[in-house]
This record gives sequence, C-alpha cells and structure tokens, in this order.
Amino acid sequence: RKNIMHALQTVVLASRAAQIRAVDGVYVHFKDIDGFTKECVQGKELGFDGKSLIHPDTIDQANSIFRPSQKAVAEATTIVDAYEKSSNQGGAIAINSRLVEELHYKEAKRILGLHRFIETKTLAIAKSMAIASSTTETPDLSLSNGTPAAHANDKSS
Repeated sequence: RKNIMHALQTVVLASRAAQIRAVDGVYVHFKDIDGFTKECVQGKELGFDGKSLIHPDTIDQANSIFRPSQKAVAEATTIVDAYEKSSNQGGAIAINSRLVEELHYKEAKRILGLHRFIETKTLAIAKSMAIASSTTETPDLSLSNGTPAAHANDKSS
C-alpha cells in the first residue's frame, strides 16, 4: 500500500475535518489472517477508525484492533467529564497536571463514540448469530418488493 499512502492519509484527514469515521478499504485476501492483521494495524496507525469487511470471520479480529483500549476509554471519559464540568469550555483546563484543550476534548469524544459504536455493533452481531443458531427458519433475504436479494441486480430474469 506504499503507493497509495498519500491517498489513505488524505481520507483520514478529510474524515477528521468532516467529523465522520474514517474506514479503511477492503482486504480481499480475507483468509490471510496475518496479512489482514498487518493491514488493520497499519490502518489504525494511520488514523482509520475501522475496516471495510467482506467476510464475517474477520469481524472479531478487526474489532480487537480498532476497538479503543480500556485505558484509552478511561482517559477519554476523564477528559470529557472534566471538560464538560469546567467553566472554561473552549479554553484550556488542567487534568492531573496535563493541559487539556478543546481539541483533546473532541478527540476524547471521538474515542468514546467509536467505543460505543463497536460495542453496539458487536452486541447486535452476537444477538443476530444467537437467533440464527437457535432457529431452523430460513431468514427472509428478500427485498421489500419480494425480489430475492441475491437476484436484485440480475437483469436476466
């Protein structure tokens, strides 16, 4: 990915400027766990918040890499709580002898939002898988008009 590094960094910068999540592109060799892991780690180091996935077997690995650590969540919580209680919002405050400004507050809120997002999605996936394994019913994969989803773009029928 060395040849597209500038583009990857531009995506992260544009996402931060727009205050939206930066999601790294697909790793097509999804059975190559070492390669997938290396690309996820590189993506996180570049500032991506997650990875586009094409196979459910990669969900746990991606989440383990992109999920903020408990330490990061605790620090972010401390920053958000202190900043929101401060009468100097928009300015600087001190937390444990550390200068905290609005940019740190915004980054802390981003970390907490990412943490909640991953936790919510992880719970939803676990619930969905539990329901699927406890029923013998075939899930309804049709679109709202009754067309089977697998054939929605098939022009031959």
